Amino acid sequence: VMQRWAAEIDAEPEVLENRWYQPYAVVQYCRMLYTVQSGTIISKPGAVRWGREQLDSRWTRLIERAWLERPDPSLKSQQKSNPEDARETLEFVRYALEFK
Repeated sequence: VMQRWAAEIDAEPEVLENRWYQPYAVVQYCRMLYTVQSGTIISKPGAVRWGREQLDSRWTRLIERAWLERPDPSLKSQQKSNPEDARETLEFVRYALEFK
């Protein structure tokens, strides 16, 4: 799932320009990375906490911002994301594929 979704995002990175989709991708990749490392499934809040504590510190602020963007998805799905967050999210997805 991680590789296929990453390939879709890489082929069409403009999907990350959506203010709902961009943080959703960050949170879901935190969940998938946790599962890859631990072999168990974790809640979204747990995955965000784990990501902030265990992943490279360069991703901490992106993960925190993604979590704060979650409320009001119906409105945010019609808005543009922060361009810097979209760019960083693409980098984060690529990082996730290399994560060991």
